[in-house]
Amino acid sequence: MLMQISTTRTTKSTRNIQGGFTLIEILIVVAMIGILTSVVVINFSTGDSAYRIRADLDRFTSVVEMARHRAMMRNRDWGIHINQEGYYFTEYNPEINEWIERIDRTFKRTPWPNGAITRLKTEIAADSYFTEMEDLPDILIFSSKETIPFSLALRTENSAATWIVESDGISKIQVVRGEI
Repeated sequence: MLMQISTTRTTKSTRNIQGGFTLIEILIVVAMIGILTSVVVINFSTGDSAYRIRADLDRFTSVVEMARHRAMMRNRDWGIHINQEGYYFTEYNPEINEWIERIDRTFKRTPWPNGAITRLKTEIAADSYFTEMEDLPDILIFSSKETIPFSLALRTENSAATWIVESDGISKIQVVRGEI
């Protein structure tokens, strides 16, 4: 038995539909993309500077911890010099009674991010042996691995985020978020 299949043919409509967008629609979409892009760029740039500060301070704390370890291993006092441009490390040489700048890769002069604002608070005892020396470091690291207690705040001009490096002199140095 044969089965017959019937097919029907449909014809397309001859109606001509115009496609595409008008110039006004395209301009509105371009304007919206521009506004969204500017919002993202503004938010990214302020977040980027806060991230950069945090990353620089994380590096700073790591290097200070290495300096503490080196001071103990070499049985020498170390120092950290901090200014608005950056920081560097020195090692005290008792034979010549001077602070010698460390120039090796780990402890070399390191700049802060562009536009950084720093504030340092330290506690140096008035009867300390080092207080009578010239070019005294801002932060002292003793051969016992202790540091003088300090607080270093850092932020950029265009960022509301402030990061603070704190040390009680004995414990590991910490980075916390705070206000100047």
